[in-house]
Amino acid sequence: MVDTEGATPEERKPSGFRKYAWIRILVGVFIIGAMLWVAGMVLGYFEKPGSAKVADVSHSSAEPGTHEPAPEASGHTSTDSQAAPEHGSPEHGPDVAEHDAPDHGDTPVAHEKETPIEKGAPTPGHAAATHGSESAGAHGSPVGHGTGAGEPAADEAQGVAFVRAVIEPLRYELSGRFWGWRPNDVIKLGDNAINFQLGVLEVTRRAAIQLNDRISRTSTTAKIEPELENAMNWFMVKPDQYWFPSPETKYVDSLEELEIYKERLKAGDVHFFARTDNLLPLLAAFVDLLGSCDENLVKTEEKTGEPIPFYKADNYFFYAKGVASAMHPILEAIMVDFQTVLVRRDGIELMHHAIENLERAMQINPWVIIDADESGILANHRANMAAPISHAMVYLYTLMKTLET
Repeated sequence: MVDTEGATPEERKPSGFRKYAWIRILVGVFIIGAMLWVAGMVLGYFEKPGSAKVADVSHSSAEPGTHEPAPEASGHTSTDSQAAPEHGSPEHGPDVAEHDAPDHGDTPVAHEKETPIEKGAPTPGHAAATHGSESAGAHGSPVGHGTGAGEPAADEAQGVAFVRAVIEPLRYELSGRFWGWRPNDVIKLGDNAINFQLGVLEVTRRAAIQLNDRISRTSTTAKIEPELENAMNWFMVKPDQYWFPSPETKYVDSLEELEIYKERLKAGDVHFFARTDNLLPLLAAFVDLLGSCDENLVKTEEKTGEPIPFYKADNYFFYAKGVASAMHPILEAIMVDFQTVLVRRDGIELMHHAIENLERAMQINPWVIIDADESGILANHRANMAAPISHAMVYLYTLMKTLET
C-alpha cells in the first residue's frame, strides 16, 4: 500500500496529470494540422500545374506505329483531295440527306450521304497535312495543326484519336500528378492544382456526354453503348465528395469504360459518326464553357458586388488553364476524325486558330498570380489569360456558324 501522507494535492490526483497531458497533446495536433494547412496553401500558391502529354494522333504513313519528329513551324502544306460525302440531319437519320451549302460561286447544292468508317479502311477525303513552306486549303488555310492533326494511321479506326484525347488529360490528373486527385482531400495541398483539375474534369464531362448521346449513335432512337453510358454517369460524381463513392474510384472506372469503347472501335464492333450535326453540339458545349471562363477572368467584382479577392484570382486563372489544357488535345483529335467535315465547310483554318489560342493559354506560367490594375505597372494575369481564352471561344463560335450554313 502506497503511503500518501505528506503528498501534495496534485500528487494525490493522477487524473489531473492526465488532463494536463491530453490538453497539450490536442493542442499539439491542432498546431501541426494548422502548419500543414498553411504549408499546403503556400505550396499551392506557387505550384504551376502542368498538362498531360497526349500521344500524337497522327503517325508516319511510311512506318506505322512510329512518330515523325516535330518539323519546324514554317507553314502548312497539304495534298489536295476531294471531300467525302457527308450525311446527317437533326434527327440523325442514317438515310436522310443533308443539304450542304456551296463553298463559293454557283456550285450546286449536293445531296450526299456518309457512312461510318470501319477498322483498317482508309478515311475518304482526308487531306494529308504536313508542315512546309507553303499553305494550302481554302483561302490559304492550314489543314493541320502540329503533329497531331494529320491523317490517322492506316490501322487506326476513326474515332480512336478522339476517345484517346478525352481519356488522357483526366488520367494524368488521377494517376500522373503528384498527390493525385486533390479536390476531395481533407488537407488540401495546392488550390492551384485543385482548380486546374476541376477545369480538366468539366471538359471531360462535356465530351463524354456528346460522345454518348450523339457521336456514337446513328439517331436519337439508336441504342446507347453501355460503356459510354457508364462513363458519362460516373463522371458526374461530385469532385469534392470524400467517399461513398469516392470520385477517384468512379473516374478511373469511367476511363476504363472509355478504353473498352476505344478497343471496340478498333475491332469494328461500334461506330464513330463524324457528321456535322454531331460536331455542332460538342462545339456549342465547349463555347459555353470557354465563355464562362472568360467571364470569370474579366469580371471586376463578385455577384455580391465585392471586388475579386486576391485569393480567388488564381482560382479563376487555373480553372481556365485546366479547361484549355483538356480541350486542346480534343480539338486536335477533331481535326483528324472530323477532317472531312471541316475541309468541305472551310473550317480548318478556324479550328487551327482555336487550337493555337488554347496553346497560348497553356503556356502562360507565372510564378505568382497577380491581379493588378490593368493600367498599372504590374501584370494582371487574369486579363492575360482571358485574351487567348476569348479568342478561342470566338473562333469556335465562328466555326459553328460556318458549319451551320
